[in-house]
Amino acid sequence: QSGTVDKKGNDNLLLIIVLIAVSLILITAIIYGIYVYTINKIASRWKRFATGDSTKSAKEMHLFIMKLFAVTDIAPELSELPAEFAVRVDALMSISDKKNNLQEIMKIIEKAEFSAAGISEEERRKVYVYTKMLYDLVMKSAGRLKKIYLKVTL
Repeated sequence: QSGTVDKKGNDNLLLIIVLIAVSLILITAIIYGIYVYTINKIASRWKRFATGDSTKSAKEMHLFIMKLFAVTDIAPELSELPAEFAVRVDALMSISDKKNNLQEIMKIIEKAEFSAAGISEEERRKVYVYTKMLYDLVMKSAGRLKKIYLKVTL
């Protein structure tokens, strides 16, 4: 009778080991899937920003810039105009490049939003450079866990 108890114990142990192994494989697959999705999403975003219709890209970059500011707790105050917000952000960030600061970028974005003519490729490049610089600054200042969170959620 003790042989049957040992066999049941061994069967239960084997079942537990198999369940743990399957769980680990599933968790690894899920993490890998999230990783691949995130890498593709990031690459796709930057490609979209750099190619296609300049005006549409500038509008998308504007939304992304505002998400980046929201992550850093810098957001437009109630009834603050875009130009006022840009002045405040530039003062907070102390950007030395006067040709590529938020005030200049907001002028381009407003032109993209409200002008029938749209924006030029050079203007799109300026918005792209600013967006990339801001993204790099946010990522550089974020801790390891926050960086992972931002890459997945932005």
